[in-house]
Amino acid sequence: MPVARILQASNGNPLALELLTTEWLAHGSSSLLSDLEALNTQPAANIGIPRAIGAVFERQIRRLDAPTRAALDLAAVLGRRLADLSLYDVVDLSAAAAGEALSRLRDEGLLREVHGGLEFRNELIRAQAYYAVAGPARQHLHCKVGEVLEARAEQLGRSGNLEVAWHFLRGGVPDRAETSAIKGAEAAISAGALIEAEQILEILLREPGSDHATQPLLLLLARALVGQSRAEAASSVLTRLCDEGGLSKPAHALTARMRATVEYLMNREPGSAYCEAADRALEAARETGDLELIGNALFECARSGVNAGNEARVATVRSQTEHAISQVGTDIPPILWYTKAYCDFFFFELASAATELERAISTLNARRDPVGLSLAYTGYGTCKSGLCELDAACEAYDNALRFSTRIGDDLKSAIIASNLCVAKLHQGDFASAVKFGRHPQRAKLDNQHGIPLGVRVLRTRDW
Repeated sequence: MPVARILQASNGNPLALELLTTEWLAHGSSSLLSDLEALNTQPAANIGIPRAIGAVFERQIRRLDAPTRAALDLAAVLGRRLADLSLYDVVDLSAAAAGEALSRLRDEGLLREVHGGLEFRNELIRAQAYYAVAGPARQHLHCKVGEVLEARAEQLGRSGNLEVAWHFLRGGVPDRAETSAIKGAEAAISAGALIEAEQILEILLREPGSDHATQPLLLLLARALVGQSRAEAASSVLTRLCDEGGLSKPAHALTARMRATVEYLMNREPGSAYCEAADRALEAARETGDLELIGNALFECARSGVNAGNEARVATVRSQTEHAISQVGTDIPPILWYTKAYCDFFFFELASAATELERAISTLNARRDPVGLSLAYTGYGTCKSGLCELDAACEAYDNALRFSTRIGDDLKSAIIASNLCVAKLHQGDFASAVKFGRHPQRAKLDNQHGIPLGVRVLRTRDW
């Protein structure tokens, strides 16, 4: 049962807690809770709120005057931005009038003050207010809010673009959502908010009339899916992307690298397919001259060599990576340090691998790159574990697990939990070892790949 989600939606209200819990037990993932959470993305056409609760709400809103009712309608559309008084100009309310109306809604028990701000008393009340607005009127409000927020794009930052895109989508004008969605998805992926990016990209790609933006949308969606280690879903997107044709050299190189990653995730048996995909990725990356792309492709080549047990291939990649690092001088891309460390680890040069990962982590922290940090901290923990520096190993794994959980990569979280289990076992902390051994994501490794976890880790030296 999703206890945290139920608590958040109910805001601790006993009746809401009981209703949402009962609904979840009866209907599971298709329950009322999912409909409430969808209010900020793709609201359902209607929602099954019990008649008795709806009747109480209807009696409350009948007492509201016109300006207060207009404020309630817009507040339901705004959600977390309901306290932004300047937005109420959309319903012809000045900031002063909007403040007065919101105070009335608070006094009526529909809103509550939290840390100096305002929010709905719980998501059930917001849902009732939202669906009490006629569909065409809701669409109009979403469009108007989207226009206002779009005009403030510089103030909101790139992450605010997702919010703008969702308003235009809910307003029934998907063509106006595309530019904001692309900017917002790029920012979300960079920040590790991969699920948020995936949601809006999938919705937009299903909308008619998005053909002219298909390529950038598919490329971003593939990045979001690969970042979550969702190989099968990413594979179909990448196939569609290649079928579209017309990719630029950087886009082609990125696509080739992601196809190599997908090959690794989907085929755990040693063989030539992954090596060939990695070689194609490196060839495409070299045509761009982009060191980030080259570094990522070199890593795929190294990992494919490890996967196939081909020492000569790994040695060649290590030499090529050393050469690339020597040519850069300063501002070395962290993926080059990571690839060099990966090769050194394969040849049991653990101390040098740990030092190289420290350099990668320093740059990744400066970039605030949660995906890269999840990988680098995992590798660093494995090196420290091999050096018998178990406290440092556990600290690194804890950091890695925090980042992998944040980005929603269940596969990586399962690997890290397994590594933590072993490290805690070596420390003699058996209670913690059992806890990580029972980590909910850990079983997904066996389910997804059909290979026992211990065999898989030994075979691939997976970080």
